[in-house]
Amino acid sequence: MATADAGNTWRLVGRLSPSLGGDTPAITKVRFATPLDGWVFGPQLWSTHDGGRTWRQISEPQPVSDVEAAGGVAYAVVGGQLLRTPVAADSWQAVRQVGQSATMALHGRAIWIVEGGGGPGATKLLASPDGASWRTLADPCAKLGPEWTLISVAPVTSSHLYLLCGGGAAAGSEAKKLLFSTDAGQTATATAVDPPLSGDTNGVAAASDAVVAIPAVSGASEVYRSGDAGKSWQTPLQQGDGGVGYFDVGFTTATQGVAIYGQLGRAGTSAPQLLMTRDAGATWSVVHF
Repeated sequence: MATADAGNTWRLVGRLSPSLGGDTPAITKVRFATPLDGWVFGPQLWSTHDGGRTWRQISEPQPVSDVEAAGGVAYAVVGGQLLRTPVAADSWQAVRQVGQSATMALHGRAIWIVEGGGGPGATKLLASPDGASWRTLADPCAKLGPEWTLISVAPVTSSHLYLLCGGGAAAGSEAKKLLFSTDAGQTATATAVDPPLSGDTNGVAAASDAVVAIPAVSGASEVYRSGDAGKSWQTPLQQGDGGVGYFDVGFTTATQGVAIYGQLGRAGTSAPQLLMTRDAGATWSVVHF
């Protein structure tokens, strides 16, 4: 399904084989860089360059865990490799080694990579202004104490970004600290108020310097939102569902954003739902196709 009017109307543009779904799906996520160029992935990788009408599988020797695109370039995490291609082509080339569970965040040509190290104090933060020159930044969460781990980052510009730390996870809850950086992650300062304790973090998204959202999952499904740069928090999305979860929460503009409720292949999920916001995450509505 595709939309050309910011989600107001939808139309069927193409089909993928039903065999890619099921209890152990071959594809679980979707990313588009332009109206024509996009990918579905996790663990397989398929690309389209005609707006989703036709799809081509990109053969990779290991599972594809993350794909992101910005500034005319797409990146993929494949096993322990970071690959890159122009968005309009399927010419993936190795860039560098990264962690098996690495995740990416892009803004323009700038890219940040969080390499999970298997526990607190073992996470790396890599940053590049152009995808060519790289530096390893000090883990900003390590200064909070030995139990804290860098979860993910959400850039607002090429220099402003939020960094989410998690620590002291227990049954159904995890301490959270949100940091903000104005120098591309070299230094960061904690927001005035911590996000709510309930739920385990699974990411962070930012619409602007002021608006940030954090999805959480465990005993329930929640999305926490701050509209004042972390001075206060609200919960615009919450369901006591045993932790089905909100995923891929992100903002496409300063006011418009998307979230997926549930995940293919995840226990408790019958059919994932797409939700959209048009007021920077203050309210959300389910998209009906």
